[in-house]
Amino acid sequence: MNDRKYLNNEWKFTEDAETDATVSVRIPHTCKEFPYHYFNESKCQMRCKYERPLFILDEWKGKTLLLTFEGAAHNAEVFINDEPVYEHRCGYTAFTIDITNHVEYGKSNRIRVILDTRESLNIPPFGEHSDFLAYGGIYRDVYLDVKEKMHIQDVYVRTHFPKGRAQAISRVKVANPEPAVQIRQGIRMHGSDNDYTDVGYVSATKGTMAFSMGSIRRWEPDDPVLYDLRTELLAEGKVVDTVITRVGFREAEFRKDGFYLNGKKIKLRGLCRSQAFPYVGYAMPDSMQIEDANILKNELGVNAVRAANYPQSPAFLNRCDELGLLVICEIPGSRYIGNIKWKNQELQNTKEMILQNRNHPSIILWSIRVGESEEDDDFNRRISGLARKLDPDRATTGVHRKPKEHMAEDVYAYNDFAAGLNGAACRRKSDVVSDMEKPYLISAFGGVSYPAKSGDDEARRLGQALLYSNVLHDVEQHVDVLGSFGWNMTDYNAHQNYGSGDRICYHGVMDMFRNPKLAAAAYQIYRDEVPVLELSSSLSFGENPMHSLGDVYAYTNADVLRTYRNGEPIQEYEVAKGMPVRIDDFIGNCLEAESDFTEEQRKEIRNQLNHKACTGSFMEVREKKGFFGGKKTESVDESTLNRLYEKYILGNTGLVPEYRFDGVKDGRVVSSITRVPMKMHDLEIRVSATELREGKTYDVASVRFRALDENGNILPYANNPLALKAEGSIDLIGPKFITLQGGMGGTYVRTNGKMGMGKLMISGLQNLHGNPKDHRGDGTPYNNLNGGRGYELIFHVK
Repeated sequence: MNDRKYLNNEWKFTEDAETDATVSVRIPHTCKEFPYHYFNESKCQMRCKYERPLFILDEWKGKTLLLTFEGAAHNAEVFINDEPVYEHRCGYTAFTIDITNHVEYGKSNRIRVILDTRESLNIPPFGEHSDFLAYGGIYRDVYLDVKEKMHIQDVYVRTHFPKGRAQAISRVKVANPEPAVQIRQGIRMHGSDNDYTDVGYVSATKGTMAFSMGSIRRWEPDDPVLYDLRTELLAEGKVVDTVITRVGFREAEFRKDGFYLNGKKIKLRGLCRSQAFPYVGYAMPDSMQIEDANILKNELGVNAVRAANYPQSPAFLNRCDELGLLVICEIPGSRYIGNIKWKNQELQNTKEMILQNRNHPSIILWSIRVGESEEDDDFNRRISGLARKLDPDRATTGVHRKPKEHMAEDVYAYNDFAAGLNGAACRRKSDVVSDMEKPYLISAFGGVSYPAKSGDDEARRLGQALLYSNVLHDVEQHVDVLGSFGWNMTDYNAHQNYGSGDRICYHGVMDMFRNPKLAAAAYQIYRDEVPVLELSSSLSFGENPMHSLGDVYAYTNADVLRTYRNGEPIQEYEVAKGMPVRIDDFIGNCLEAESDFTEEQRKEIRNQLNHKACTGSFMEVREKKGFFGGKKTESVDESTLNRLYEKYILGNTGLVPEYRFDGVKDGRVVSSITRVPMKMHDLEIRVSATELREGKTYDVASVRFRALDENGNILPYANNPLALKAEGSIDLIGPKFITLQGGMGGTYVRTNGKMGMGKLMISGLQNLHGNPKDHRGDGTPYNNLNGGRGYELIFHVK
């Protein structure tokens, strides 16, 4: 029987492989922690060393001992008791070592890993600077499986639907099979307490079993039903090994006119994801990988994700299975193809990626062309052929650098970074693909073409959001474009020659802490289940030239948007699905009080005031005699318009107008925004979890901050300093002092091996006024020693 022991604790680390490892660390671990921005990225390039003891029981003699590293970036040399036993040359795929004959039984053995993280390595994704950091460290789980000599090595499940009936073929690979040994399989719905339904027996040497499912429920994005397939290895009627494989039954087809899942056409509306986090890069446990999948599906509302530039965490992919989030899984690499040694390693990377992940129903495409690389037909044919051999049922794609390139894949993918820029439409399929019979998708857009920081001015943040809106809407209109993937889900650290000089690429629709920018709303408004209403402007006249408001847009998934000025209705706008609403009326009927003007004059004045509010200038004032009707005595010249503008728009002669925006769906107000000059700060805290677990390793919770006014509006220029202090059963990840950026920020807390209560104290909020509120977390106000306001967040570690 299989006995798995996680080995994530008790490691010692040193940044210099030639020195003793003395620093105690736990896995996941990064070889170098970085500040949020402005750092020297070469500091994470090193030959470092990890060591830990491993006691091997006497009773394990005669069994097979398999040591697995799920992610060690990037070139790992593994030693047992100073004996070299394995070398792995990819930081993004798992590797397993049979250490059965390399250990001493009944004794403590020593595992040593020399890890080379340098970007000069002749392995993917290295070769030239990419726009993402590759970091380094043992950053995914390490474990030991104790198995019988004869055991199950692999279970691969292929699903088919001939005549609409679900059928499966499972291929089981057995190590050291003996004659008369059998494989037995049973299936049940994942999470069910029901008994497994036997689906058949087969000899271990044959290893292939076909079975049909009667009342199968198909895996769908909105109903991601999963099943557990139990595979048992039997010798003389006794079970000697058991493997549970989670599977989903779905039929994914890529046709020239679109993507079809279970016979239904689905437009892929997704984002690219980088697996990096502030301070620690890749080194986050399962909880944060799961949280990213949750954010993509439940906060951003996408239906697909491109796991870009490299294979990503098993925990992330497992959660995509559970959520119904469609995935493109990609080999390591970006732009560069190296020599024959480099290419052979990429072929090995492809093999490992597919073999390790091919049972995930969420994965609909293997991306097996080095992204945006120059054409190399022979290499691309080799890698495509390997992918089809290992997984004949799943389509392949690859990101092309230019239109009309040769392709060995099934789906032509192209990064259209001109799309949406200055309102430009997406390139048509006929302008990009070399064969119109092939399916086509936009593998990336946005990104470098329109980065925006959360603290940029309104026009910049709106420009990024409009680009996303325009592309998403344009793709919806192109029936022969499978879908699109915005670059990127989050901002991320990069090399010095990318980003804004501070080692950050501000390409995300969220910041690095997963706080949403306005561009996130371009995706959120496609959702139906949760009301969405975001306004692009604070309606502050100092934000734009000439005391104007500039372009003002509302992002909502309501049917109708109603606007109010001082409680009086202004305008009602019909909302087009997936498109923001441009607000062009800030006056309404308030000019009715100006009795010195005719109705025609008031109409003209209203147009003029709204025009200046949006653009900063009046339309050309026509002074032709009698134009304003000539029935009243007061002339309507530019001076009069300026006086009325100050009165009704700026509010300089009285109370500043209060604006309200209501989203109405099915005749009912489902969302509302009030804009009025702020009177007090507030702090929103969102905590991913307050119940944490010490299990196979430490656990982590994310804590996201946003500065809000009393009406819940983001304060994008609030750069408040925060002091953070953790005690008890949690520690901080990152610095003890931070400042909000763009009114937003965050931190992470991790368990430290202690059970019970942990506290995160947030202080230094002397600029806050009134009573801070905990909008969505579990915080309670308290007074710090300086008399300012703050929070105390309580965590429970089990």
